[in-house]
Amino acid sequence: MSFSIGTTAKFLGRGLALAAGGYAAYDVSKFLLHPTSDNGGSATGTVTGSLYSRRHVLLFAAEHALHPGQVLAAKDAFFSAELLEKRLFHADDQVPATDDGADAFRHTFAATKLTYQLERDGMSADDAESFVRAAGLAHENDSMLSGTHYENARAMDVHNNDVGIALGSSEAAASGGEPVDDSKLARDVLAAIASGQAVVLNKSTWQPSASQQSDIAQANTSSLD
Repeated sequence: MSFSIGTTAKFLGRGLALAAGGYAAYDVSKFLLHPTSDNGGSATGTVTGSLYSRRHVLLFAAEHALHPGQVLAAKDAFFSAELLEKRLFHADDQVPATDDGADAFRHTFAATKLTYQLERDGMSADDAESFVRAAGLAHENDSMLSGTHYENARAMDVHNNDVGIALGSSEAAASGGEPVDDSKLARDVLAAIASGQAVVLNKSTWQPSASQQSDIAQANTSSLD
């Protein structure tokens, strides 16, 4: 059996894409198998338990294996969001916050950074929005919350993801292709939270309500300098 140069190149291209996609999924899985979780409970200490608790995110990575750059951009955005949340709000706390201003920051920043990066890399605004929203929903589907708390926490996170998508898209358009660092994006997110664009949960009723300046009052903004 003989193969033309074009056919051989096509198969090689697909093989390289699958290999890169597999590496991206593996890299994402390493990031996901950390000992803490912001999905309503602590991740189990076993690999099997961690994989199960993050199965929808891993499935999302697998579904986009032919676009490893996008998968790795998502991993980088979520990882950066957790690091910045820790730096700004609770440097000594190992467990991510839930339902408050720090939680709102984490979700909004991740969506902001990922949207900005995808559009800067050439993805259309509509496609970036769809990808970021799907990534966010994969995370929500792995939540270990239940009942009313789950429904309202999901509504909070989805709303804040949408705020981040809008911020990231605006930043990508305004930057004119020039790089924008995480500190600038973080300040945009903090300003959005302070102005009431994001939502948090009132723990007495679990109802999403507009964020306000007091939700980020404890943020150590000097750490962004």
